[in-house]
Amino acid sequence: HKSLEHDTATYNAVLRACAQSGCWQLSLALLDAMPLKTLAPDPVTCSAAMSACGRAGQWQKVLEMLAELPSKSVEADLVTYNVAVSACDKGRQWKTALDLSSVMSCMRVPPD
Repeated sequence: HKSLEHDTATYNAVLRACAQSGCWQLSLALLDAMPLKTLAPDPVTCSAAMSACGRAGQWQKVLEMLAELPSKSVEADLVTYNVAVSACDKGRQWKTALDLSSVMSCMRVPPD
């Protein structure tokens, strides 16, 4: 019986499954557990967890996670911003979605 290796790619796959199935709280717990396994999240990891929250209507949590990316040494990219804009759109936070688009321009993240 071979044990499953815990690496960032494994977490990314599980977090994408969480996003697809609406398990946003589990995605947050997994993201928080990564440092305990001496694993660092990457933009894919964070985007997947943010997507799980956004799909569940947790747009405030998505914005909080976006703001916390630098503390995780993760640089926001087009995908992370798109997830945040989508979450704000779903939560009918259109002004915030537009503000995020402006931030993307200032940070030289090319729009989608």
